[in-house]
Amino acid sequence: MAAKRTIITDDQLFEAQMRRMKPCFLAEENEFAQCATNAERINFFFNDEQEVAHLSSELSRVLPHASKSNEKAITCRKDGNNLFGAEKYEEALKLYTESISWAEGEEEASFAYGNRSAALIAMGLFQECLTDIERALQSGYPVNMRDKLFTRKEKALEALKDSVPKVKAYEIPQSEKNDKIQSARNCIELKTDEKYGRHIIATRDIKIGEILVVEKPYVVVLQPDRYSKPSCFCYGCLVFCYNPIPCTKCHKRLYCSETCREKDFQTYHKHECLILPFIDQFMYLTDYWLLALKITLVAMNDENNTEPGYRSDRYKEVKELRTHRAECTLEKMYLLSLFSTKLFVLLREKSTLFEEISGREEIFKELYFCNLLMSKINCIGMEDWYSHSKYESPMYGTGLFPLFSMFNHSCYPNTTWTYCGSTMIIRAYSPIKKGEQCFVSYGITFSEHDLKYRQERLQSLFKFTCTCKACKENWPVSTSRQMDWTFNKESITKLKENIEELTDKQAIPPSEETLRLRYIVRKIFAALDEEGQLGCDPTIK
Repeated sequence: MAAKRTIITDDQLFEAQMRRMKPCFLAEENEFAQCATNAERINFFFNDEQEVAHLSSELSRVLPHASKSNEKAITCRKDGNNLFGAEKYEEALKLYTESISWAEGEEEASFAYGNRSAALIAMGLFQECLTDIERALQSGYPVNMRDKLFTRKEKALEALKDSVPKVKAYEIPQSEKNDKIQSARNCIELKTDEKYGRHIIATRDIKIGEILVVEKPYVVVLQPDRYSKPSCFCYGCLVFCYNPIPCTKCHKRLYCSETCREKDFQTYHKHECLILPFIDQFMYLTDYWLLALKITLVAMNDENNTEPGYRSDRYKEVKELRTHRAECTLEKMYLLSLFSTKLFVLLREKSTLFEEISGREEIFKELYFCNLLMSKINCIGMEDWYSHSKYESPMYGTGLFPLFSMFNHSCYPNTTWTYCGSTMIIRAYSPIKKGEQCFVSYGITFSEHDLKYRQERLQSLFKFTCTCKACKENWPVSTSRQMDWTFNKESITKLKENIEELTDKQAIPPSEETLRLRYIVRKIFAALDEEGQLGCDPTIK
């Protein structure tokens, strides 16, 4: 299964709301059509005293959830102890983390940190164990009980002597950095023409497995099902973490470190934190709306970045991404504006955001609506190819990667991508000659879907007709996706024996064996990224 470029909203829910609001839209259609800007469309509702009073009335009936609860913290910790006694360490770990997230004060948290350190050492996670022991001590773990922590600390330190140090994720060497594209190696360039628009071209021959891009997202959010229960992915940077720490004010957000927690709080979560108890009950919104909010909050503090070149950490590049505004119907704009107003009323009444942006409210509304449209077609679902846990689904986050959006789609792409935390790594999936265009798949490939489905889906989501070779020649759907190809010694041996077939570009359409081998290659990439083991050799030879 390929990682997918996804729509971040629930389309069925949105369509249902459109049907429900149809009479209101028809009654106000002509007046709403007079709105010339995004801010005016939102103000159509936001400045309507009757509408806002109705929304405020809805809000007043919502009963907020408890942010912290020692009672729940104790229950989770005791349940974790029962699982630990049954040697179900991973399940116990989750409950200890949940206990930490619910704890109202440091004393209760200290017990859960101490217990979690025991689960961590039992799982062979010695550095994480040491970190939690220090957290337990700093949180006031009882003096008369500390001997067992010190004993555990000695065992973890001893075990670390024989452990292999973790290697950091691959970073582009200074000598290979692209002087015009922040996140790229010096093997590609950004071109623009009438036929392809903006696209990526190889500036030299590129080998299979060679890294083209190492891109950090402009913003990233965790999948909703990952924060509805304790997750091992950091809410701030999405790095995988066995021993996360919670927001100090709510139990819903977990972070890999104090530094990441503070950065996310100051940038975004201080506003989100205050409205979380109301989101599910008060609004018909998914994470798509909060993602647009996060983009806008980051953008409001990104006005002075004037460094040369194409940068993935700058809003200038983000705001130039496509929105398909021209294809958006007036009725859809009406509903998007109403839902945006719901979010703004909530933020105005339950957070300090509107105080902080005083005098810039209209700019904020304009940016937010643009980002709402843009993120729908440019944000990428982030999939954990080499899943850490049988208890969690492979999709763990959604990110906005501006440079990735410069790659055009092909149903048989010559590049593929994986993740290390929230960092996207794009590699050559097949040899790419100098001057050739570099393609990615937007989650729709000939090996998984027939021509009719691909063309309809791409036109519906991205408003273009694909003209790749697989579409022009109507290649048959592959059966290799139905086969279970495990990443093991046998598959690696087979890959080495048949690597020449992957480099033979005359085999068009590709054989089933080639497609299977491509799948194995990507599994290897994902596994190596996870372990951060590509720093020495970014290509497969």
